[in-house]
Amino acid sequence: MKNATPIAILSISLMVLSGCSNAPKPSLPEGSRTPLNTPENTEYLALKGELESIKKELIRQSNSGAKITEVTPTSELVIINFKKNSTVLKLSNEMKASLLPYIHNAKRIEVRGRTDAQQPSKEDEKVAIGRAVAAKKYLVSQGIPANIISVNYLSAGDYLNTNQSAKEKSENRRVEIEMLF
Repeated sequence: MKNATPIAILSISLMVLSGCSNAPKPSLPEGSRTPLNTPENTEYLALKGELESIKKELIRQSNSGAKITEVTPTSELVIINFKKNSTVLKLSNEMKASLLPYIHNAKRIEVRGRTDAQQPSKEDEKVAIGRAVAAKKYLVSQGIPANIISVNYLSAGDYLNTNQSAKEKSENRRVEIEMLF
């Protein structure tokens, strides 16, 4: 019994000390946490850094008195409209002419499928993603590597206008193809 008491005291002391040796957990900010090291964020940060470098170079050139003759855009956006509930991509010659000069120079292409729906639904979600996939397939058929194309879709929202009239709704049934250089 005499040996049991010091062992019990030692055990209790060790448990108390081990509980104190753990660092407290930091409090988390309210809201959802999003990872920062996704491939998309990495690419975004790389492009953002490249843009900053270009801005600094332009400032340096303008301060040195160098004549700046041409500035290459950092992105180009082409919008293709669809018929109601359609996922069939129909490009006019004019649309092809505005798209083709840019796609082969793009480092990254973002394809965004949209609908004119007021409320999200499974059916409209299928239409939105179908439009985006149709555009991606077209780009790949034109020789664009699939790995530089990202697809995004939204079945309701992200309207170009108030989405109230028939004309406005037709403008919101679309795919946006944004080419980043």
